[in-house]
Formats: sequence, structure tokens, C-alpha cells
Amino acid sequence: MTLNLPAHLLELNADVLSGVKTGRLAGAPRVSVKADPYKSQLERRFALELADTLFAPGAWRYEGITLNLAGQKYTPDFFGPLADGRGLACIEVKGWNQNLRADKSKFRAAVEQHPWFTFAWVVWERRAGWQQQWYVGRLP
Repeated sequence: MTLNLPAHLLELNADVLSGVKTGRLAGAPRVSVKADPYKSQLERRFALELADTLFAPGAWRYEGITLNLAGQKYTPDFFGPLADGRGLACIEVKGWNQNLRADKSKFRAAVEQHPWFTFAWVVWERRAGWQQQWYVGRLP
């Protein structure tokens, strides 16, 4: 393959060209760019359809916080300030999966141990659409 570059781009010094063989400039950090951060199509769908209505627009983060639980850690799918200004929310998005019971127990532990956050368990159901269960403070 032949590149037809302007002359001023071809006048690179030897230091810059020495890093070309590795695909990056010498000394430059390796950067991994992930185009789609979501682990599932359902999480992507939630981000496109609901995230900016439940959270303050643009203020939410995907997997933006990790909570320490007794003996384990929990990372909710979405985290950010609620659109109505009533505090910070952790939202877990689920479809059907085999680990639903284990996921729900970890979620319940997070609700119990971190009462200063609002939590939501959001499930997509084919016939009913998005179903939301909200928890503020401790579980009933």
C-alpha cells in the first residue's frame, strides 16, 4: 500500500519514527477504546430509553459506583442524581437470567446497608415494558 502524504508530514524525525513499529509513539501510554460500554443489549436500551428521564439528563454514569457490602462488593448498572432532585440513585437493570435470585439478594443487601441512596430494580417484560420497583432507605 502506498500513501501519498504531503511533504510536511513526511518530514518526521527519527525519534518519532522509532515508535511506529509498535503501533504507537515511543513512551505513549497504551489506550484501550471500548466503543460500547454496556454489558448487555438491555442495559443499552435502558440508557437510550429511560436513563435521561429518571436521572438528571447527562449526569448519570454506567457502573459509576461500587458499594462495599459485608464480605462482597456491589456495582449497580446505573448511578447518578435523580431528575426530581431527591438525591442519588442506584439502578439495577435486569431481564430474565439464571442468576436472578443471587443478583436480587446482593441488591437487597445494598439497599439495607446503604440507606442514604435510593435504589431501583428495573425489569424489562415483553408484554408490559419497563417495570420499576423503588426502594428508599430500608426495605419494608
